[in-house]
Amino acid sequence: QGERCPTFQNRVDFEMEGPGVWRGGYNSGKIKSINNSYLDLECGINRVAIRSTLSEGQIVVRATSAGLRPAEATLISRPVKIEGGTTPSLPAMPIVKLSSQQAGAAMGINNSGILTSDFARPTIHHGKYLMNLSYSGPSKGVHIESDAEAGKTVYVDHDETFADMPQALCRSDWIQAAFADRLYSAVDLMEIPVPAHSVIYVAHDNRLDRPAWLRQQFEPTEMSLVVGGKPMKVYRRIVETERSFTLGSNTDQTQAEECNMYLVFINASPD
Repeated sequence: QGERCPTFQNRVDFEMEGPGVWRGGYNSGKIKSINNSYLDLECGINRVAIRSTLSEGQIVVRATSAGLRPAEATLISRPVKIEGGTTPSLPAMPIVKLSSQQAGAAMGINNSGILTSDFARPTIHHGKYLMNLSYSGPSKGVHIESDAEAGKTVYVDHDETFADMPQALCRSDWIQAAFADRLYSAVDLMEIPVPAHSVIYVAHDNRLDRPAWLRQQFEPTEMSLVVGGKPMKVYRRIVETERSFTLGSNTDQTQAEECNMYLVFINASPD
């Protein structure tokens, strides 16, 4: 009857369509209940999350549960202006009145009106083809580098350097990823806006199973990249029109400590 029933704790299955990334929810005390397309209610309610992408549009979420009428909710994702990887405008939020001291602290401004170093705007790295990058992993410093070539450092937190590189990857932009995040789990670890008439390559460690996001969005090539003496298979996707790519975890395996973090390269289209 449209009312909350606190004794109803059955499973609900969800479907989503549109320009979003399903982040799901979780059940308290249940192992592996995160990011699933289903969820148990708790005291008649629960909550799920969806992450927007850089594409605008309509996102529809549908929910079904045995014995109940199905329902759906529609969300509208609107574009925002992006400058240097961030937006200069705040999202629509409830207005909260702060004192001048509280407002200054929230902005990272000390009592002398000086922007403190902890809140200083980070240095933005731009490439020739890749201008922005969204990274949700725990390591800091992941950024865009230009002109990939032998001798350059592969990761932000590791001394390994590129050896011989396939010609297609030379002089490309690449994301200097964090080696430490090779086992971090996230369905949207990277969000990459790729320009038209370019090609995106992903080098993935041969010791790992290929994650679903890699198999579904990219095709294998005959190329390999050797990092730390270990071969990494190169996948690619030719981009005809500007679009955003969501890349997930390096691996779904739980026992895979001996591996490299995947690498992403963007270059001009060979056509």
